[in-house]
Amino acid sequence: MAKIGRPPVDEARNQRVNLRLTEAEYNRLKAYASKCNTTMTKVILKKLEDIISDK
Repeated sequence: MAKIGRPPVDEARNQRVNLRLTEAEYNRLKAYASKCNTTMTKVILKKLEDIISDK
């Protein structure tokens, strides 16, 4: 019988960062993610990568 569950990944995301937003900031992020048909996490990771890679 085959194993059930997620396959292993090369670079597991096991580090956690907490971010506190105002209600207005949260709503803007949520609306942007919805408009782009993606998740809030993916929006934040993409923008973070854009900022870091500009150095």
